[in-house]
Amino acid sequence: MAGRYASGTTVPHYRSQGQIEELLSNWGALGVQWTTSSIGEGGQQIVLRFVWEHDGVPLSARFDLKVTDEELTEMSRHLGTGRVLESKLERNRANWAKESMRLLYIFLKGALHAVDEGLITAEQLFMPWFEDRSGRTFGEAFLEHLADLPKMNASKLLESGRRK
Repeated sequence: MAGRYASGTTVPHYRSQGQIEELLSNWGALGVQWTTSSIGEGGQQIVLRFVWEHDGVPLSARFDLKVTDEELTEMSRHLGTGRVLESKLERNRANWAKESMRLLYIFLKGALHAVDEGLITAEQLFMPWFEDRSGRTFGEAFLEHLADLPKMNASKLLESGRRK
């Protein structure tokens, strides 16, 4: 579940969403898209996509926030008995979007501040979330080859992942 860090937030998810849009717009994002959907019985998913231009090339980045009903159920178990507490399950379902969106806002705000201060470049920061034409992120593609990293240089890993 979205972070214990944002647990208990009273900020509604739509306010965090607006703050994220404003933050990205002020930073230079050309467009922001939100998609929400259900996953299975009680799971939820929120997808943020934004476009940012780098050296004249528009780059799309994607952040997926998701939780399954199984994860919500596990978080709702009584620590002593292991029974699922229905009231806690309903509370977790109701609070998930609010907490997840707040955590994403806090992350992006801190990350973009680090960019502004020169700690990291925007390209380095958002690289795992940049999407290719198929909608696959760099992070998703690279994870398949992570175990090979100690054995070879990164340029070889990238070459092996190219589609022809």
